[in-house]
Amino acid sequence: MSFDLRLRESMQLLNWPKASQKQYQALFGLEEKVFSKPILEYRCGPTLLNARHPLVTSMDEIFAYPPDTINAHLKDENIPLDFYQDYVKGYKEGRYLPLKNAKKLPFADFRFDTALCTYPLFESDKSSEDVIKELDELLRVAKVVYLAPHQFDSEKIANILGPVMLFLQHEDIGVAMTPVAAENGLNKAVMLKLWAQTCQRPSS
Repeated sequence: MSFDLRLRESMQLLNWPKASQKQYQALFGLEEKVFSKPILEYRCGPTLLNARHPLVTSMDEIFAYPPDTINAHLKDENIPLDFYQDYVKGYKEGRYLPLKNAKKLPFADFRFDTALCTYPLFESDKSSEDVIKELDELLRVAKVVYLAPHQFDSEKIANILGPVMLFLQHEDIGVAMTPVAAENGLNKAVMLKLWAQTCQRPSS
């Protein structure tokens, strides 16, 4: 996926680049206490969450680019200065990480209490096997995962959700579907909350 296309998707999904705790709480129906523990902001694009919360790690393909490159792409956009200033610092500190391999994330088991994913993993061009592998890895590194079961910019639940749900049941993964107030232009939205129901995940 191209740099510019990824940015456009981020802008549509979460009112990029001003998304912060308030929007995440509305989008996923989160309680405030979630933000007091380690969070993985996954496939997030540029948001303000990392700049304002010291326990957040942000991961996206575009964070492979250094600050000067990102700034050059964003100079014509309405990007908050505090994001760019924090990215300059956080890029060096390792708080903004490039997503190199979605099936093998560079974190220990249950490194995060929560993973937040605004990117539509259930896109029509993705197979259920690909989504399952990516979700399985997210559930390895985070105790709870929040994501949308929709296709991009649509209220339609993805067709591949069925096989994915069967996999989650087989792996003893807890699943909750919650209606929330849409923040991305949809009239209504449903969010998925996933969590491991045992301390040690069963093998596939």
